[in-house]
Amino acid sequence: MQRILAGAGSRPVAVLNHNRVMGYLVPAEFYEQLMERLDDLELLEVGNALSGEEPIPVRLEEL
Repeated sequence: MQRILAGAGSRPVAVLNHNRVMGYLVPAEFYEQLMERLDDLELLEVGNALSGEEPIPVRLEEL
């Protein structure tokens, strides 16, 4: 597998079965970057969903 990924220039490689894509091989570094990006997008969604809420004033002593 390392040879396949190395030959692809560290880009994703499609795994075919009868000319149909069955899956993809991706380098670990690419996968980690993809997961980080998905986490960032999820956090952005949460932030956008909460942006319309009214803030509640809280004193530090109350925590």
